[in-house]
Amino acid sequence: METLLEVTNLHVNLAGYHILQGVNLTVPEHAVTVLLGRNGAGKTTTMRAIMGYLRAAAGEISWRGQPLAGLRPYQIARRGIGYMPEEGHLFGNLTVQENLAMVGTKGTQHAARLERALTLFPDLRTAWARRAGTLSGGQKQMLGLARLLVADPALMLIDEPSKGLSPGMVEALAATLCVLRETSTILLVEQNFHLARQVGDYFSVIDEGHTCLSGAMAQLVERADWQRQYLGLAVTSGEV
Repeated sequence: METLLEVTNLHVNLAGYHILQGVNLTVPEHAVTVLLGRNGAGKTTTMRAIMGYLRAAAGEISWRGQPLAGLRPYQIARRGIGYMPEEGHLFGNLTVQENLAMVGTKGTQHAARLERALTLFPDLRTAWARRAGTLSGGQKQMLGLARLLVADPALMLIDEPSKGLSPGMVEALAATLCVLRETSTILLVEQNFHLARQVGDYFSVIDEGHTCLSGAMAQLVERADWQRQYLGLAVTSGEV
């Protein structure tokens, strides 16, 4: 498989703190790579650095073999990287229809992508004329994912999509991500290991600002000791 994105020895300073202290990450095409770690480990900082919202103090970020250093977020997006941050990045005063109309280009392909998104998220048809700010937490996550689908990036960066969702909504989200991975490349930040193991092909664990473990998700699923050590999971309590 072709490597779309590669992060090598990434260091990032933020507000006087050395947040990332050597992150390494490889994202192969046509797969879901899950970025894991405890709260505050540096997962979201890594995503923001990839998108150009934070400047790297050292290290390299390359896209299809070409460096992204110095590019602004909109330039990185134009190269084919879409980003759904934890807060959704929606326009709360605009309707569902208007939020979706702001991404992608018009034409037959746009219409097909829009129809696919609405088929995956039928609640958005019902909420078509509602303002995004009035949607439930689950509906906002649906709209954020639908925006990515309509934009049709080569790589989707999705940060904590299950945060604040009910167990039932998390299962629905997992089913949706499983559908998306058939045709998309995804880099997913996720705290819910049950969801991560359902959808992930590969994983990378960040601990205290640096990469400590990477491999096939099947390896991590089999290693309860790794789950306890790096993710803080109490395996015997049913958290996985």
